[in-house]
Amino acid sequence: MMIVSVQFTGMVANKKKEARASTEAKNNLTITNITSQSIDDLTKKQRAAKVEFVFYVDYAPEVAKIELAGAAVYLNTEEKIDLLVKKWQKEKKMEKEFIPAIFNHLLTKCNIKALSIEEELALPFHLPIPRVKTKTSVKGEKLPAAS
Repeated sequence: MMIVSVQFTGMVANKKKEARASTEAKNNLTITNITSQSIDDLTKKQRAAKVEFVFYVDYAPEVAKIELAGAAVYLNTEEKIDLLVKKWQKEKKMEKEFIPAIFNHLLTKCNIKALSIEEELALPFHLPIPRVKTKTSVKGEKLPAAS
């Protein structure tokens, strides 16, 4: 169904040296735990899944590292929450049907936070940022174009 909240519980950013043109940034999102919890809605109590995660951006070779830890609250039907939590407790895996909704939401939140930290530390962005370039029209005029 949906993620109703994401809270960061820890942020660590270390810059050991200046980045060079050859600096490579790799990122990863790992789910560390999934548990069931009750939340109070305006009209009733509802079961949800608490999805704990760690996201990192690692700049190689040994340039910098950003690590974000947090938890998201995921709402769905009681049966779906049971399925998600039981599979995690048994196998430390998620049912495939939950992966896109949960991962896409967490990746959006984490990437935005990491971009902000990268700007503060003067690190190159780990994601490509759209750039405007000039493009020549048929008449020879230069026009702006996004890439």
